[in-house]
Amino acid sequence: SGPAGAPLPIAMGVACCKADEVTGGQGDIVDAPTTASAAAPPAEDVPAIRQFKEWRVKVVKADGALLGMDVDLTDADCLKVEAINKGLIADWNRANPDKALKPGYQIVSVNGKAGNAADLVELCRSSAELEMLIRC
Repeated sequence: SGPAGAPLPIAMGVACCKADEVTGGQGDIVDAPTTASAAAPPAEDVPAIRQFKEWRVKVVKADGALLGMDVDLTDADCLKVEAINKGLIADWNRANPDKALKPGYQIVSVNGKAGNAADLVELCRSSAELEMLIRC
C-alpha cells in the first residue's frame, strides 16, 4: 500500500475489473477508496487486450439470390455467424479468401447501422445491396 490519494493500478478483464483488493464493475472501482498504491504491475501480470480484425463484405442480392448463412441472435448487438451455406456469402468467400466470412465471426453493422441484432437481420432480408462490417 502507498500514500492515500495515489492512483490505483487497475487491470481490466473481459467482464470485470480489479484494483488491488476491490473487485467489481467499473463503478465499484471508481468509487473505491484510494488507500493503496504500488508500482504498475509487470507487463506479464496484466492480461493482453484482445485485438479484433475488422473488414467489410459487400454483396448485391439479385433475382432472389440468398445470402446463404445461418446466424445466432443471442448477442443483441451483433449477428454471430453459425454456418455458411450455398449462396452469395459462399461466392464472396471463394472470390475473397483473405476476407472470408466464417462461423464464429460477428456481423457488427449492416449498411452503416449497428446496435440491434433483429434490425440487422431485417436489413439483410430487405436490402438489395449489403455492406456488412465483420469482426473476428
